Amino acid sequence: MNKFFFKNCRNAFAAISSIAIFAAALPSFAAKVVILNGDDQSVGFNDTRAVAPVGGNPGTTVGEQRLNAMKFVAEIWGRTLTGTSQTIEVLAGFLPLGCDGTLAGANAWQFSRDFANAPLRGTWYHAALANKLAGVDLDAARDDPAPEAFAIANLDLDRPDCLPGVSWYYGLDGKAPPGGEDFVRVMLHELGHGMSFATTTDEATGEYLQGFPGVWDHFLYDNTLNRRWVDMNVAERKASALNNEQLVWSGFTTFIDAQRTLAIKPQLDLFVTGASQLQGFVVSGIPNFGLPEGSRRGSGLIAFTDDARPTGDGCLPFDGALAAKVRGRIAIINRGVCAIVDKVLNAQNAGARGVVLIQNTPTFFRFAFPFERDTTSPIRIPAGLISQQDGAKLRASASTFTTISFIDTRRRAGTDLFGRPQLFAPTANIQGSSVSHWNVSASPNLLMEPFAVGDESLTLRPPGDLTLSLFKDIGW
Repeated sequence: MNKFFFKNCRNAFAAISSIAIFAAALPSFAAKVVILNGDDQSVGFNDTRAVAPVGGNPGTTVGEQRLNAMKFVAEIWGRTLTGTSQTIEVLAGFLPLGCDGTLAGANAWQFSRDFANAPLRGTWYHAALANKLAGVDLDAARDDPAPEAFAIANLDLDRPDCLPGVSWYYGLDGKAPPGGEDFVRVMLHELGHGMSFATTTDEATGEYLQGFPGVWDHFLYDNTLNRRWVDMNVAERKASALNNEQLVWSGFTTFIDAQRTLAIKPQLDLFVTGASQLQGFVVSGIPNFGLPEGSRRGSGLIAFTDDARPTGDGCLPFDGALAAKVRGRIAIINRGVCAIVDKVLNAQNAGARGVVLIQNTPTFFRFAFPFERDTTSPIRIPAGLISQQDGAKLRASASTFTTISFIDTRRRAGTDLFGRPQLFAPTANIQGSSVSHWNVSASPNLLMEPFAVGDESLTLRPPGDLTLSLFKDIGW
């Protein structure tokens, strides 16, 4: 059996001088999740400042409320991860992580492969899952046994001068007020990564951990290459991690549960023909104005607008030459300088049949229609937004005979055309977020999306969430 210890764990907790153990009281069929209090005296979980109880949390000090909330998180995970006789220890604490918006972090303390009863040989498993599959604590024989996972919360968030108006909310009711970051919801998410919800492969480089794939790599599937990550080379995995909305989870349990968990929502896809570098379906965002859902269909030959316009592409009413160029065609316009609505309206007034806007930053992903549609808008032509990378491909090889079709469909939000849940794979890598989260287009919002919204389910189970579904696919 081989093990790999998370390289930053010991450094991250090097200053911790004592550990207190807190076990959640759970039914016998539930997993036993134990919180190891790694905070020093008067810090984090040991902060003695007096506070009033809040949101079902009876603690009367800051530290008590923090610990009560963390134990509540452990209880939820314990009730979810049934069928294991192995105690799951989580070293938890507060550290100053700065004021850049970082909330928390977590990971497995170690990964194991080729242990007894491992379903897949030569494959890394997170410590908690490895112990469950092995039926024993694989770390018990060590002189200094390690916990299965660690979790760190940002101590700076409770500083009034850090992010004004923003602080941790330690209630247990899921009702954080404006400016309150729900500690339970955030740490529930982070422990998901520590338990198993993450790839062990470096998504920025495509390199396996010490030359071996993780169990996730057997379920990550790229619709463009039509291959799993375990069947790709390093360069292909690196590219796949940036393949927006085409990287999906191929596990059967999650596929079935997605059909009763994710809502059917309108989608806008583009279909490109006649361009050598960009053909077939192209991911498109949808502006929150113009045509109502279900009526955004249409197609036409494309026409590029003039990038050299001094006030920005499409920001002024089109002159005679440009209007003649786009009339009866799909206008291709760069994003930037002025509002999207102005660009599309100018194109519509010039006689364009539709507009495709090209993103002006490298990162692109499609949200699940977070804004109400502006029903008062005068725009009556379809409009979509594509990535900067796809725009470059379109410009590099397109001819006047290239056609773009708007395809207005309805499918489960956060899934591909075949109903498989999508992973978060924006067109520019976001370290720590890419690949190891669900796509942000999922609706309802799922716990393991990269950005906390505040309405994610706390059950982890379908039909409220897909976390447990994925866990079952990999062996839980």
